Amino acid sequence: MSAPWNRWFHCIGGTYGSWLPGDPRGFRTRHHREHVEGDYRNPPPAGIYEPRHRRAEDSLRFDPVTLRPDDRAVVGRAKRAASVAMLRIGPKAKKPEGRPLWAKRAKFEPIRSRQHQLNVVAYIRDHAHEGAVIRSQIRHQ
Repeated sequence: MSAPWNRWFHCIGGTYGSWLPGDPRGFRTRHHREHVEGDYRNPPPAGIYEPRHRRAEDSLRFDPVTLRPDDRAVVGRAKRAASVAMLRIGPKAKKPEGRPLWAKRAKFEPIRSRQHQLNVVAYIRDHAHEGAVIRSQIRHQ
């Protein structure tokens, strides 16, 4: 991992079962091993990956975790406070009843430059309409 610019990281993760292979919103295979049509901005044709998505849903050991909008702010603050610890131990947090809270393979991508930082902020702000928690003090120049 390269050194982060100004000690910034883009922390990327989701809740258990929230984005599965075959998702109608688009998806990527691990390490991009397989070319998948579409992405979240331009979803794949409807139904093209439906069997794959159904298999992924059937393989879940627990129900997917969905956070209510008011819980997202609380979790966002907690993730912000715990981000340094998560860099060291990974996303192993579990809900009290033993079910996983976080999806696997969270990423902590070092910010490489001021432009990269601004791109990440724009990306996050673009997702506010989907319920993303936004906590930023960055001023665009």
